[in-house]
Amino acid sequence: MSVFNWRLNTLAGWMMVNIVFAILMVVLLNAAVIAFASVWARPDIVQSGLLQQMGIMLKAVEACPAAERPRMAAAISDHEEYGVHWYASRNDVPMPPSDQDATSFKEPLVEILGQRRMEAFDPHDDDPEGRSGQTHYMLAVQLKDGSWLTFDTAKRIWGVHPHTRYLVIGLFVMFSSVVVAAVASRHLSRPMRRLAAAAERFGADVKAPAIRPEGPLELRVAMRAFNEMQGRIQRFVRDRTDMLAAISHDLRAPLTRIRLRGEYIDEAEQRRKLFADVDEMRSMIDAALAFFRGDGEEEAPTRFDLAGLVQTVIDDGRDEGGEVTYAGPTRLIYEGRPIALKRAITNLLGNAMRYGGKTHVELDTDIAHVRLRILDNGPGIPESLQETVFRPFFRGESSRNRNTGGVGLGLPTARSIVRGHGGEVVLGNTAQGLAATLLLPIESART
Repeated sequence: MSVFNWRLNTLAGWMMVNIVFAILMVVLLNAAVIAFASVWARPDIVQSGLLQQMGIMLKAVEACPAAERPRMAAAISDHEEYGVHWYASRNDVPMPPSDQDATSFKEPLVEILGQRRMEAFDPHDDDPEGRSGQTHYMLAVQLKDGSWLTFDTAKRIWGVHPHTRYLVIGLFVMFSSVVVAAVASRHLSRPMRRLAAAAERFGADVKAPAIRPEGPLELRVAMRAFNEMQGRIQRFVRDRTDMLAAISHDLRAPLTRIRLRGEYIDEAEQRRKLFADVDEMRSMIDAALAFFRGDGEEEAPTRFDLAGLVQTVIDDGRDEGGEVTYAGPTRLIYEGRPIALKRAITNLLGNAMRYGGKTHVELDTDIAHVRLRILDNGPGIPESLQETVFRPFFRGESSRNRNTGGVGLGLPTARSIVRGHGGEVVLGNTAQGLAATLLLPIESART
């Protein structure tokens, strides 16, 4: 790659190219505006209405006595746009002799004034070398008494007021500049947005694919570094999961042997306690393995009825003897992993029924989220522990009884699943007890 190409592929080079492109586009669009304005706002002399004004002025001057005509012509002149002058003879007219008889103007003027002698002068056509010194466009018309009336213009007359003309040009320039700036900035920021989207996706899904490097050199270096970091984290998670799976497999074998040997214990009470300990250890191993593997991550996203899923979990809780009420829509289609979400909702509802007794479930949506609130009548959780309880193996209940305190993976598992969907689980105390709020992005929902 040459030094020139390398510099163009940098962020500074991209900005330079986009700015130059923007300037060129503005120039081209301005040229188009001028071309458009020349047709719309700068009509030719026939369409401009100037001939009608000339006809009125001609009649007014012709009606005056010869002595008053110079003063009348000076009075009706518009010094900003055109001048009107009266001359006693053709020799007095400061215009070179011309064979051009204003054919293009003759027909409209004949309709206004009748047949008259007319001469037109164009400094570019009739006097290209500028020998006469005359630089204005001029139209000379002979009056009935043989005198002449001239109309000269220093510039072509527009069909709109100058302020309106400047406003139109300014609006076109501003519009073209905004369009070009928007296109150029979008082109420049697209790789940045892709990198930000990849980082956000990786934060929600550790198995997200790598991003393809593109854009300026600095951004491509950042993308490659991000891909390397993402690969290292994915390998770390995979190695950790494989290690835990191996540990779980190795632990199950001695647990099975302990259970088999426990069959030879004659005392029934001791045998029961031993089997209970073995079952608890096996449950802890299975729960830990499911958590570290990210239970449900391999499940393919699909569209399902989230409201129906919530009501199914509630029905299961009622079958277990829980007192649960529901308020929300009867149908809410959502795209996600239904088995994993069912596990997360079951964990939250199970905690509410275990520690809070009577439970109320609310499902609704707002502008940004699908919101599931699970409210109980329990003692709540101190604010200082509302984030701590999401740490793996932390139990807010101090006893070691698995039936009352659990393993300490219910809330961490629920939050991990919900975050994998781009959402969040938060806890908060209410006047009645604890409120566990499950938030999911609204983009994947429809009623």
